[in-house]
Amino acid sequence: MKKNIIWMALLMGGWLFTACGGSDAPDTPDNPGTPDKPVTQEWNKENTLNVCYITSLSEASSAGNVEKAADYLKAKGCTPAIVDRTDVLNYADQSACQNTSTQLSFLSAKFCSFVMEGYKGNDIQGSTVVLGHKINTVESETIGDGCFMQYVKTQGKSIAKANKTIVLPLAMVKISAKEQVAGAVNAVKKFSASAYKAVVVGEVKTSIADDLKAQLATLPAMKLTLVEPAGEYTIFMTTGESYILRSTATETVGTQTAYTLSIEEL
Repeated sequence: MKKNIIWMALLMGGWLFTACGGSDAPDTPDNPGTPDKPVTQEWNKENTLNVCYITSLSEASSAGNVEKAADYLKAKGCTPAIVDRTDVLNYADQSACQNTSTQLSFLSAKFCSFVMEGYKGNDIQGSTVVLGHKINTVESETIGDGCFMQYVKTQGKSIAKANKTIVLPLAMVKISAKEQVAGAVNAVKKFSASAYKAVVVGEVKTSIADDLKAQLATLPAMKLTLVEPAGEYTIFMTTGESYILRSTATETVGTQTAYTLSIEEL
């Protein structure tokens, strides 16, 4: 009963929280859609947007760094963005509860959606997708007990043409256990299908990155890029033939690092 009350309180707090189970999306083909266009070698920066990923590549909560992360997002105008481990601390104790995701939304003046990764003690672990616009719905797929991949159709500004907006169908996940890999690959399979064409950006525990790579190899139309194998976790990105990762830049943000992923729509 306590958990149900907490869910209601979180939903009333003004941010979207993913729920367990399936979605209302229509059925999609099991296999990814046929590539629309060949990948070109020349980088068209007018068709490129940046996705900012703020993380410590570890299990550490970002609660103590939330103000610096929010200031960075505001100063850089970073949307869409992902901030790792924006946990809900002490969720069952009203007087001690700290909702890092809600704090991030308030401090950055951005729309946010929380992606649940599971329970640990008195905390709800998860990450936050930061958006520059309102959204009505998100979709989620279960990859393990209490852990989800979340899909949201978002957009961002071209890095080379100020008045151009680029649509990015984005899915986010954090894979922390080997038994979640198969579920994550099934979710990639769904969200990379022709109805979605998602770009999946997330983290995988470095010790199981090879397992993810091997299982994604069974989806021949998908490309996997290991962006930053530099900690307990590795940032990764998977795409079909509609998008490509062109470059990555890093910048220190308090106790975390901001990874700017430049993604081109082909």
